[in-house]
Amino acid sequence: MKHLQFLKNKFLLFLFLFYFTNLIAQIEVVVNAENDFLDKYSTQIIFLSDDLKDKMNLVEGFNVICKGFPLTQVDVSVNGGSFEQTGIFIDNVKFNDPQTGHYNLDVPFTVLDIEKINYINRGTTLLGDGALNGLLNIKLKETKDNKFEFLSEYGTYNTLTTAIRLSRKIEDVGFSISTEKSFSDGYHYDTDFDKQTLFLTGNYKIIKGQIGYDEKKYGAYDYYTPYKNLPSYEYVITRYGKIEAEVIDGLKLASYIRTHSDRFTLNRDFPSYYQNQHLNMIYGGILNYDLYIDPYKNIFLKYDFVREEINSNRLGKHHKVKNSLLINGVFNFFENLNADISISFQNYNLSNFYDLLPSMNIIYNINDNLSFNTYYSYSIRYPNFTELYYSDPYNNGNDQLFAEKSNEIGISGDFKIFAASINSNIFYKNTFDLIDWSKENISDTKWQIKNIGKVVTSGCNLKIGYAIFDFLKIIASYSYLNLYRSEEYTSKYGLFYLKNKLSLISEINIFEIIFTGEYIFKNYIERYDSANIINLKIEKNINEHLKLSANIDNLLNYYFEEIKGIPAPGRIISGMVKLEF
Repeated sequence: MKHLQFLKNKFLLFLFLFYFTNLIAQIEVVVNAENDFLDKYSTQIIFLSDDLKDKMNLVEGFNVICKGFPLTQVDVSVNGGSFEQTGIFIDNVKFNDPQTGHYNLDVPFTVLDIEKINYINRGTTLLGDGALNGLLNIKLKETKDNKFEFLSEYGTYNTLTTAIRLSRKIEDVGFSISTEKSFSDGYHYDTDFDKQTLFLTGNYKIIKGQIGYDEKKYGAYDYYTPYKNLPSYEYVITRYGKIEAEVIDGLKLASYIRTHSDRFTLNRDFPSYYQNQHLNMIYGGILNYDLYIDPYKNIFLKYDFVREEINSNRLGKHHKVKNSLLINGVFNFFENLNADISISFQNYNLSNFYDLLPSMNIIYNINDNLSFNTYYSYSIRYPNFTELYYSDPYNNGNDQLFAEKSNEIGISGDFKIFAASINSNIFYKNTFDLIDWSKENISDTKWQIKNIGKVVTSGCNLKIGYAIFDFLKIIASYSYLNLYRSEEYTSKYGLFYLKNKLSLISEINIFEIIFTGEYIFKNYIERYDSANIINLKIEKNINEHLKLSANIDNLLNYYFEEIKGIPAPGRIISGMVKLEF
């Protein structure tokens, strides 16, 4: 097996040498700038304005959980399932943290660097393993012209975010630099934070590069010890680098590295009592080939080599290696019948066993106003380092864990009736060998992680958008989920599934002032409380360069705990200014 791994590494090295040889020889390469794999196959695209949490909360089937402010720690789940089962990708590169999914959205770029987000709210192997319930793919901006961007928002609890981005384009050379500074005194004891980010990009002809750095310190009140009333503290640094080149039309080579260091203090008033220090690293190479055959056929190939490492005073020193091959084909039959078929082969940690992960999506377009699609996916998630090796006074890992797996089927439809658009889907998902932190009795001291039987979830999502007048738009979405599990136990994170979520959005444009009202209701399976949140926003474009806005989040100051024992923020009033020229 090691001999095969050596041959694979030689093959990648040969490809990179081939690329650089051609570059030196100045061979002309034609680049297809409009070739975007996820744009073609993801169910929707969200154009992000300012806040990832706010936008994702309004997407049907998605749930965003913040233990404190969104900039400190965010967990994203889709159609039930845990935050560990959602794939997070940055420009098609998997960004899920190998230590714990709590760090999946520790991203080393600013809010001004985000161009859009592709999302898929179903299980998929479109980009490989780890997306049992769905995925987010954050696409970052490319340097296309000279631009200066500035954003500053100040609000309750002395909360300030300021971001600056400068991009410059000179013939075949483009580069950008962005920085962001955020801090807050906190809305509750031990919820203060301080964060700074620096992000650089550059491109020359067919070469693109990215370098990012993010550092944050924050009060982590009971983040991992609900109901213990511990004033914990966390200091996190994320670094990221990537270089990519399109050797020939459709063939891309990329190499990347991501490091994440974390120092966790259980009680910031007595730091010496208990501290964890972790450093994990992900690095690897990707080969993508997008083969355009004709308007009715397209094949996408992706080979991914990844090595994950951790060095920790609590988890020890470990590493894992993964090789994966993805084959995706899109075929168009009879002009109105499309089939999207993916097969992924995963080899994890140099074992002799390969996981075969198929997924299929068939779309039937009856006419411009009516279409249906049905899908199936078999996906997998491997345990992370924390689940395997972590141990402290309240949690106990398990190095005998094996991967959790999921089968999902569903059907959806898109309808357009006059000025209204309707999207709906129903799904059935069987997750087995579920990985979860559990207690047999709530009075037990420690949470123990293990593979726990199976969990069956079924549900539906519905979204209706209606432009009543040119100045008035309304969007309503509703998600429902039901759950069956083969074993009874107390779950720490995994079974906090949304049961109902209702989102109502109204947008009124009067004298070029946009008034937006949002109402969000949600409750959880096996819980009796619920959230009723009302948000208001006013926006005004003063001119083509200047935009002003005011926000009131949680207008009624409704008390709610996303994670039981950890209070969510109350009412927050803020104002924002945004410049662009």
